[in-house]
Amino acid sequence: MKTKSVLLLILLAALLAIPAACGQTATPAATTTAAPATTAAAATEAATTAAAATEAAAPAQDSSEHMVFSFAYLGGDVSKDYNEDAVAQHFQQKFNFEWEIIPTNWSDWVEKTRVWVSAEDMPDLVFTDFQYKDYKSWIEQDLIKRFPANWKTTYPNLAYVYGQTNLGPALEGVIEGEQAVFPNIIFFKKPTTPKIAPHFSLYFRQDWAKALGFEIKDKYTLVEFEEIIDKFISDGSSLPDVETGKIDTWNLDTGRVSGVYMSSQWTNVGRFYKDDTGNYVWGPDDDRVFPMLQHMKEGIDKGYVSRNFASFQNEEQDDLFYAGQSFAIWSHGWVGPVFGNYSKFNKNTGLEALDCIYEAVLTDPDGNFQEVEQLNYWSCMIFSPQMNDAKFDRMLSLFDYVVTDEAQEWIRMGVEGKDWEKDGDGYKITREWDDEANNFKDLGSIYPGRGPYHSFLILGDDWAARDPAIPAEYHKVARTMYDTKQKFGVDTGTILDYNFETYFFDGPNYLKLSVNFGNEMVQLCMMDGDLRANFDNWLKERHAVIDPVLAELNAAYGSN
Repeated sequence: MKTKSVLLLILLAALLAIPAACGQTATPAATTTAAPATTAAAATEAATTAAAATEAAAPAQDSSEHMVFSFAYLGGDVSKDYNEDAVAQHFQQKFNFEWEIIPTNWSDWVEKTRVWVSAEDMPDLVFTDFQYKDYKSWIEQDLIKRFPANWKTTYPNLAYVYGQTNLGPALEGVIEGEQAVFPNIIFFKKPTTPKIAPHFSLYFRQDWAKALGFEIKDKYTLVEFEEIIDKFISDGSSLPDVETGKIDTWNLDTGRVSGVYMSSQWTNVGRFYKDDTGNYVWGPDDDRVFPMLQHMKEGIDKGYVSRNFASFQNEEQDDLFYAGQSFAIWSHGWVGPVFGNYSKFNKNTGLEALDCIYEAVLTDPDGNFQEVEQLNYWSCMIFSPQMNDAKFDRMLSLFDYVVTDEAQEWIRMGVEGKDWEKDGDGYKITREWDDEANNFKDLGSIYPGRGPYHSFLILGDDWAARDPAIPAEYHKVARTMYDTKQKFGVDTGTILDYNFETYFFDGPNYLKLSVNFGNEMVQLCMMDGDLRANFDNWLKERHAVIDPVLAELNAAYGSN
């Protein structure tokens, strides 16, 4: 690449607030946290995973020549140097290289990749979104560099992580030969096993629910939770700090209304799936769907769902909840947002979130969590075919080291003895405290050189799940959610396998299909006239585009 610049990777900013008594917050006094356990069911696999990826990294065949790796990465700050600090130097001295960072941003990170690949003028390494149609075209034309033969033996740590991404092994079933992409893994150490449970969860004001006489539980059916909201609507004004008309009910935007009332009750409600005959059918044709639609309309009409749901954008409904202005939300459930949002609640309200908010699992009528397993990747790395084999080997050797525990400690915590110490089975964070942020000083501000590695092969979500800078109380909140989904989702079989047939399918009618099932169901609830008649008309109209897709799917994958 002819243009040189540098990157400031967008880092996860965590605001730390360890609670005192309800009604006030206090600055933390302790900075020691044992490494949080994974869920009980996942403990054995996590240990196996850790052992599998802590082998000595594969040495490059010859590291005597200094190399420059050009790297297109999401973000950018030309004022930063990503090659000089202690974290950067740890990796660069080990593998005798330096970065040439080419920034991309959210508006161009996909399109720039397409331009570079088509022009055969890629950086050595590109961080981008994974689009199967593009990938298939590029690899068939040799526009991106494939992994070398026997790479899994040469780089065993890297191969192990690749195998845990879901996508990597699935690609090997549809693309012949070695692959040419590395999906960035979300969870190296899975929170549930063998399938990863999606994290969206129910949050509600447990202090108000208790005051209204309800039991606080780890899971609720939709009807059970509606009973709590109904009581809040009728009697909530009697509670302290609840003023009628100023505290909303269940803050959901349009997409989450249908997620709560329909998808959470039956996973295939708006999907193509195979029935007992082995042929593809469409969820909305099932007799179970219309009663769910009726239930959703009732929830909207009764005010269980916020009257403002159609106007909410960019998760502003969540912000209102964490400002103390609604009873409940349905939102991100892993420890990162728990920690950040609970801290926001503490600051906004002066109350203690751990005493006032509860995270629970929303279930189907049988008490089970319904979903499709979470794919264990987000974004990917692709490689320039102009890169010679010696440079590619050096880069893959770096990759093989980055996924080890030692490298992750450098990336996530900084320099041992200066920023952190080992403390039994866990870690003690010792880096400088930032009083203004009420958190440890941001690691990226101390070591810009960690930036290129933050979402590199192993995403930051994985470390957050055991980050010793996050107090144990917050880890417990998210861990309880995952334990519940393990027992009443993974173990019950109501978390379904991801369907790679439809993921990779490239039938022309399928590719041009545009049906936003959830939003269209909400629109039906808001229409004038008879709901049944409106739904039947919608179904008939939609089948004009659905039937050709079903024909394509069944011709490719059906049993007939």
